[in-house]
Amino acid sequence: MGYSASSVDNDFRVPADSVETALAALNEAFDVDYPTLTDAVEDLTSFQECSEPSRDDEFVLGYHCDTYTSVTDQVLAVLGRYAVEGSYVRLLGGDDSLFGFRVVDWELFAVPMTL
Repeated sequence: MGYSASSVDNDFRVPADSVETALAALNEAFDVDYPTLTDAVEDLTSFQECSEPSRDDEFVLGYHCDTYTSVTDQVLAVLGRYAVEGSYVRLLGGDDSLFGFRVVDWELFAVPMTL
C-alpha cells in the first residue's frame, strides 16, 4: 500500500543525449526491459503523460496522480543522475503535506517545500 500524492508543479527533464542511458539505468535497477523511458516511468510509478516522442527528444516528466511508493523515490533517484541541473518536482500528499525533490550535481535531493 502506498501514500497518495499529486503533482503541484514540476520541471523535470532528461536531455535527449541522456535518454537512452537513463533508460538503461532504470532497466538495470529494476531488472526490467522497457523499450522507452516513458514506458518505464509510467509503468513503475503513477506519473502520467510523460513525453519522449522520439529518440531525438528530451524526456519530460509528466504529472503525478495517485499512489506514491518507495519505487517512485527510486525511479526519481535514477533519473536524477541524468536530469537537467535544477530539475524539480513538487507534490502534495494525501495528508496535505507538501514535499519535493531537486536535482543538484546530478543527484536527487529532497527539499523543503512551501506553496
